[in-house]
Amino acid sequence: MRFVLKLVLFLVILIGIVAGIFYQQYQSFTQKILPIAANQSAIFEVKAGSHIRQVTQQLLEAGLLPETTLLPANYLFLAQARLTQQANKLKAGEYILEPGMTTTELLSRLVSGKTLQYQLGIIEGHTFKELVKA
Repeated sequence: MRFVLKLVLFLVILIGIVAGIFYQQYQSFTQKILPIAANQSAIFEVKAGSHIRQVTQQLLEAGLLPETTLLPANYLFLAQARLTQQANKLKAGEYILEPGMTTTELLSRLVSGKTLQYQLGIIEGHTFKELVKA
């Protein structure tokens, strides 16, 4: 009986330590700055119908998630999206990511739908065929 009690106590302490490490890593990750060079910006595209896992993998492959020590950055970003209930709210489009943005700001940007806007100038008197050629 004592052995079982010691084993249960050990497991509870172990789970507490692991949970504490995860929480510390998660809190640190949410405040980390994205690895975007100063005086530059990055453009990231979320394709229509993309799942949060796909977007997270694309961010990782593009080098837009910050370095982490123990837990992989893509798992932490996925956890952040799910814990804040934003995983299913991503909006398709091209987004400008500026230097100094945190992962929290990145997630907010991808949910906001504030995509990159392009200007199109149509010269009066031109036909559609002429516009396509230009």
